[in-house]
Amino acid sequence: MSVALALPYVSERALKALMAAACACAVISVLVGPLMLGRISGLSPPPFVLALSVSSLATAAVIAMIVLWHFRVWLLGAVAQARDAERRASHRAAHDPLTELPNRARLEELLRTRLARQDAKRQYAKRRDANLASREDAVSESRHASNEDGSKTFAVLFLDLDRFKEVNDSLGHSIGDELLKVTARRLTSCVRPEAGDVVARLGGDEFVVLLDDVDAADVPAVAGRIRDSLSQPVQLDGHEVCSPASVGIVSDCSGYDSPRDILRDADAAMFGAKKTSPSRVRSFDPSIHTEAPRPLRLGEDLRASLEGEEHIAVCYEPIVWLDAGEVVGFEAIPRFEHPLWPPMSSQDLASLAERAGLSTKLDLAVITEACRRGIEWREDSQQTLPPTLSVSVTASTLLDESFPAEVQRVLETSGLSPHALMIVTPEEALTGRTEAAISALQRLEKLQIRLALADSGSGGSAVRFMDRLPVDTLKLAPGLPANATANATASVSTDDEADYITMARSLATIAQAFGLEVIATGVRSEEQRLLLSDMGVDYVQGSHYFEPVDANRVWSILDSGSLP
Repeated sequence: MSVALALPYVSERALKALMAAACACAVISVLVGPLMLGRISGLSPPPFVLALSVSSLATAAVIAMIVLWHFRVWLLGAVAQARDAERRASHRAAHDPLTELPNRARLEELLRTRLARQDAKRQYAKRRDANLASREDAVSESRHASNEDGSKTFAVLFLDLDRFKEVNDSLGHSIGDELLKVTARRLTSCVRPEAGDVVARLGGDEFVVLLDDVDAADVPAVAGRIRDSLSQPVQLDGHEVCSPASVGIVSDCSGYDSPRDILRDADAAMFGAKKTSPSRVRSFDPSIHTEAPRPLRLGEDLRASLEGEEHIAVCYEPIVWLDAGEVVGFEAIPRFEHPLWPPMSSQDLASLAERAGLSTKLDLAVITEACRRGIEWREDSQQTLPPTLSVSVTASTLLDESFPAEVQRVLETSGLSPHALMIVTPEEALTGRTEAAISALQRLEKLQIRLALADSGSGGSAVRFMDRLPVDTLKLAPGLPANATANATASVSTDDEADYITMARSLATIAQAFGLEVIATGVRSEEQRLLLSDMGVDYVQGSHYFEPVDANRVWSILDSGSLP
């Protein structure tokens, strides 16, 4: 018993000593018991009986120790594999998979850290100035100290490759991916990692350079050198490719309160530079907002649409019960139907809403429309299980203190049962703001609506906080290879695919242990469906079954009662 309890905790040397001691104690107990009994009764046990007992017990003890030792080796190996997978998953959650640069979430975290540091410096300078005020020469000394503290700040450069779409369209996505990797290496070579500079990729052909501890006056010159570096042609698969960048600058970030405000202004400066002519560098100034570059204009149009209930459409992706093969719910997905701009994906629309500060308003508009439609479908549905409506919200919406009250108002107005609505929150909401996110979910739980956590594919937050989250569903991000099979190791071509399958299987097992249902998204093939069924996934959605449809098509799906 002592050896079994000590298995995971003691060193190999100590465990061997403990095992030897356990075997010795077992042998001694076999010898001492009969000898003491013989001494009391006057009848000594035969030697061959003692020898047989000792050898039998010693053999059993050795076998038990061998079994325990092998169990320890397996246990430590499993723990090491889990920790290694978690480290890789945590890295993927904070980094772009193509370039290995920090992603948007990691960049915003770094910007928050630097803003907090700037605020701490200002508070310290105020306290020091107050102390200096009572000393001789306080004025000159205070000015000198303030200038010394204020000379260094941090700056943000927002870069967009001018000819990337042309390269992608003419030479193919593989060349485009190689160009992005070359761009990442060039940007990294232009900064000072030892000084705290960071290069991040936001997505597509957009990059951000964070310059730490710099003079604001020097930033335009640094941006010019970076632009010149990116303007140099590069040979990719026999093609000479050149894709210079337009650069927007926020030279001094000390006056900002949030990372998104910094990125918004740097983005606006970049579009202002691109609008004037490609491959230009432009610093942000308030007049840029009056020029209304594309992102700002789109943000204004989105705000007007939300207020006037125009252009915003909601389509619905069916959710299929894997065992029964029935449609049991729909995910509501917003679409921004602008007359002048091409259709936007839900991710781009969410990003636009974040920039414009409209995330909560957009999410509530989708919830309102979904509830209105849902009450109609549930009343007229001929199915045994009327459909559930699922709506994904952003992290900022979840953390908005007014959000639970607004959801309650929508439910009361529409008349939809709370159990028919599922709110899906992203895993990133738990990053750095765990307690606030859990508290927000607990407030929503009181409304008796269903809650789901959308895992990003990393599994990190889902595993760490599963026992504390008041959710009843785990939603797995797309990531299975198209040719996935139940024998996953024979069907993958990259380590990332193998890691995803391992992580998805582990998350499904953990979710089932906590009594959670599991929804898998992005199902594109029959092979994926079979693998997910083998994992014990409850529900699926994706193009293998249905593409997102408009509200009118939902009626036909519900009436048919069968899959296509």
